[in-house]
Amino acid sequence: MKTKYIYLLLVLAIISLFGCASSSLVQATSSFQKGHFIETETILKHFVETKKAKNDPAYPLMLLTLADSQFRLGDYQAALKSYDAAIKSMTLRISTVRTGIELLKNEQNRLYRGTPHELAFAHYYKGICYFQINDFEKARIEFTQARLADKGEKIGQENDITIIHFMEGLCYIRLNDFDEAKIAFQKVIELKPEFPYGWLELTYISDKLGFQEKADIYWNKYLAIVPKEQQLSRVGDSSCVFIIADLGKGPYKTPNLIFSAYANYRKGKYIEDGVEINLSKNKFGKSYNSDDMYFQAKSEGGFTGELGRKVVSVIAKSAISSLIPFSHLFLTSSADIRGWYTLSGEIHVAILPVKDDFNYVLNLDFYNDIKNRGKQYLDHFEQNWYYISPQQHSKIKPVYVKSLYDLHNMNVDHISISETIEKQNAKNIRQIKKEKK
Repeated sequence: MKTKYIYLLLVLAIISLFGCASSSLVQATSSFQKGHFIETETILKHFVETKKAKNDPAYPLMLLTLADSQFRLGDYQAALKSYDAAIKSMTLRISTVRTGIELLKNEQNRLYRGTPHELAFAHYYKGICYFQINDFEKARIEFTQARLADKGEKIGQENDITIIHFMEGLCYIRLNDFDEAKIAFQKVIELKPEFPYGWLELTYISDKLGFQEKADIYWNKYLAIVPKEQQLSRVGDSSCVFIIADLGKGPYKTPNLIFSAYANYRKGKYIEDGVEINLSKNKFGKSYNSDDMYFQAKSEGGFTGELGRKVVSVIAKSAISSLIPFSHLFLTSSADIRGWYTLSGEIHVAILPVKDDFNYVLNLDFYNDIKNRGKQYLDHFEQNWYYISPQQHSKIKPVYVKSLYDLHNMNVDHISISETIEKQNAKNIRQIKKEKK
């Protein structure tokens, strides 16, 4: 009787903790996918501070969505706080009793704990925030944490997110630790040999460290990938624009047809395959894919890891079912199909040479290339960014963009702005010629 009484108390505790995902999260996600980042932030900013939100099982997902909107708005300090709160919530150590209660809950009513790839990218975006505000040591720490969070199902599938190693290498360069930077960029070319900027950075570092022969090899690899008009100077003194583009929508989960308590990943539904970059009407070509979120999601422990947890959960529920009548009505093992709804599907990178003393209109044309039949440019995906200033390659910071339908359709006179910049650039050219004389 005593044992049965204890189980009854646990069940009552479970019922009291049951909740449903907040409608605020659904509304905020919808606004984000439309490019209404201020609206997304407004919906969630004050709500996440309430007791109701903190007790909601989807609380970490609310924080991630809020952080994403703040990141897209360029409010890096606010985004840092939100990403940090999300990470702490997903990785919070809970008591043995609470763990037992969590095992007995319906999957959707448990506190969302995150997945390896979600934790990795939460640290990654924190790292980008620190990088943008020039705190390169804290940025490096976050990229390191991202690497440690990236766990794979098989040997070789952990620690394999290219952009994390690339950004970590850039941090080490800023911190004048070229040996560690070299290690980071060597991992980049190991993971993604077709990604040219790993070869480029290794060229600079090897030249700097006096490894001329290796530098020549790296440089030739870079030249073999990048078209001539996109090639930067070997000596690292190029002025350039650094663009990171998030494409599409991240992977989502569906219940397994055979094992209903297990969720399968599906690739996010989106039509963009790449982005073509134009600077002040000059085409520079496409960006380069560094990472695919769907690959990261499906290779992060998958069936084996989740099934082990499910088995424990099902055993616990079965034990209670044998003791308490009708407990099967609330002790279910349905799949947890929640996820980071505003995470992107792919990450693309471009580092383009530009001239000093100019301002640029950055124009992004997103396209698809179905079955390699050629680029088909997507209507209502064009984005325009103004007054993009050149940076020295050794001090580059990314212009971070997101592919979203109709994001560019704002009340902006694009033609007038372009003409204004062209006039300013023409004035700069005249001034430069005058000074040379």
